[in-house]
Amino acid sequence: MWMILDDSLGQADPSDANVRSALEVLLYAVGRGEHVIAAHPSVARWLLSIDLSPVPRTVLRQVLDSAPDLLARLKSTKFRVRVVAEGVHPLRIDASEWSLPLEWIRANGVPISCILGENTRDAELFRVAAMQHGALVRTGVSIQIDVGSGGGADTPRVLATEITAKRRFVLCITDSDKVCPTAPQNHTSSECTRISSSNDWITTHVALNEREVENLLPTNLVEDVILALSPSDLDERLEALKRIAAKNDKAWAFFDLKEGTSLNAMFGACSKFWTEFREHPVCRNGSNTKCIDEGKCLAESRDACKCLIAPPLGHKIVDHVIAYLAKQSTHASAKRSSTSSNAARWGEIGALVCEWGAATPKLRS
Repeated sequence: MWMILDDSLGQADPSDANVRSALEVLLYAVGRGEHVIAAHPSVARWLLSIDLSPVPRTVLRQVLDSAPDLLARLKSTKFRVRVVAEGVHPLRIDASEWSLPLEWIRANGVPISCILGENTRDAELFRVAAMQHGALVRTGVSIQIDVGSGGGADTPRVLATEITAKRRFVLCITDSDKVCPTAPQNHTSSECTRISSSNDWITTHVALNEREVENLLPTNLVEDVILALSPSDLDERLEALKRIAAKNDKAWAFFDLKEGTSLNAMFGACSKFWTEFREHPVCRNGSNTKCIDEGKCLAESRDACKCLIAPPLGHKIVDHVIAYLAKQSTHASAKRSSTSSNAARWGEIGALVCEWGAATPKLRS
């Protein structure tokens, strides 16, 4: 996490044992490679006048030497924690900045950063996105972040437990289950947003703009994985999806890549988005003619409609992508991802996670 030593620390009492203890705890955490910290030169110089252990002093010297660069980069960060001299409890300053008092640090230590997904594989995938972003952009910082599982629909409860425990700075990312761009996000995401924004702990929630994490995957990586798997008809399904998406560059984000996109997507609030695909040759050829021409689904319960207008890729795509990436170098896979049609969105999520887990390299002993 990006952290800044507030100007109020420039007046900290060097004789106060509690102040020294809190600074030691904070700066040791940075020295372990868990966070990155910045400070105005005057603040860093003042703190160097305090009788601190060798490791904290080394960290402070690095902060002082790199102050112009760190402060300039801090201005463009999405998230930051401000370490302050006064107060007892963490406070939310605004949607992307929090204050963390020295006294709280002295009593509780410095939490590590965590990415909480609906399951561990999702969280791991978001971490990969961060690693690829770092490789492409050359951020100059390391990424140190835990991965956590929310348990699907149980994610709001898990997030609330994390907030109560206050042992980790939590970035929670969930699926939206949106069937089209204008659809509302699901209950799980709405609850996570409410919980994360209604307390002062260092946590935030991001609901994917896409339907699910599968839709966030760089399309080129999905294509590479399917080619490596060499299934009998999976490559044909992928080609069909690519042909449909060629008509609308937003379509890929809302396909049901697990079960296949049902004709019932044309009903209700998302009908305007999907109806244009009604006459697409791939959609017509992939559906029973009764589904489209005779309106078979209209005569049935919409939830029970089994007519597909776009084929599925299966439930294991994320697993296959993670396994595939484990055999690739981060730099090579990042370059491949960057040429995908949805590379910008993958990069946006990677940048958020990269910031949340930002850390300086661990000090060598």
